[in-house]
Amino acid sequence: MLFKYVGMAEDIRIPQLIMEKEKIKERFLRELEMELQTTNLSNELYNFTGASSKLVYEPSFPFSYLCADGTSVLEDVEEDTEEELELVSPPKIERLLNELIGFNEDEYEKIRESDLGDEIGSVWRPKNFTSEVEGTSISDFFQKRNQLTLKFKHDKKTNHLRGVFSFLDRKGELFLNEEQCKKLALEFLFTLYPNADEFLRMVRRISQDEEEGNFIHFHFNIHWGNVRNRFGSAWIGVNRTTGTIDHYLGPDMNLEDLKKINTKPDISIQEAVRNYQKDFDVKLEWKIEYQDHTSHYVLVYVPDFPRLEGKVAFIDAQNGEVIVSKEYF
Repeated sequence: MLFKYVGMAEDIRIPQLIMEKEKIKERFLRELEMELQTTNLSNELYNFTGASSKLVYEPSFPFSYLCADGTSVLEDVEEDTEEELELVSPPKIERLLNELIGFNEDEYEKIRESDLGDEIGSVWRPKNFTSEVEGTSISDFFQKRNQLTLKFKHDKKTNHLRGVFSFLDRKGELFLNEEQCKKLALEFLFTLYPNADEFLRMVRRISQDEEEGNFIHFHFNIHWGNVRNRFGSAWIGVNRTTGTIDHYLGPDMNLEDLKKINTKPDISIQEAVRNYQKDFDVKLEWKIEYQDHTSHYVLVYVPDFPRLEGKVAFIDAQNGEVIVSKEYF
């Protein structure tokens, strides 16, 4: 027997009107959106057949739920969520990878190495390093552990570089502009991925928050065949004062695996919507709302899939299969 206690409801807002279920259901389906994307599914999270790498439609709504009286509640979204992407072009490669990072192995010693599952982490420090931190507190321990280190993550199978994290506190005499930093970031990216233009799109920078800082960061999304991949990206941070790559977080996947996915759907959006509708329903439930350090309960309509063991997460864009997320709670 499963027993759950979530506390006592002290403030319950009873709606004056409860809209008919069918009208709410129609409203949900009228607002249903489908996004075509590539993804790699896990058997631990989803029920599906065939290969784990798939072309899918992901269903979504512009609201998370509808209040029982029919008023909508919008999702909490940040402003400027629409990302403007630009193609990347191969630059002239003028330096080796370690030069771009500012890493001369002869001048460093490896102080530790860790097994991170699919990756190997290594930590390097200048050979002439002497710590000035003498305390024994937890804060002192972590300061000594990270002080003047350069950390790397490599793929365990391929030795491909997955991450760079500099704690060297480097500061030089330069102050590169965005275009100069972009050139360095692309040179680094194409050194790691010679065919990066096949898989990566750069998110156009809108924020000027870094204008006066010592770093400029560039974000790249994964695409294949002009279709966005659901997960995965690359981040590159360029030190404007030294021209070195001080931060890098790469894709946690083999980009070449995307070539196994056919990005031309055999199922239209309309067919995907019909397959989604077959199992779709709505139900009433109480939802807790937080406002000004207080909380109250409201009655809402939420999506429901009573004939399934979970929620419809995707529609396979090749065969129309309904892919269901597994429910563990």
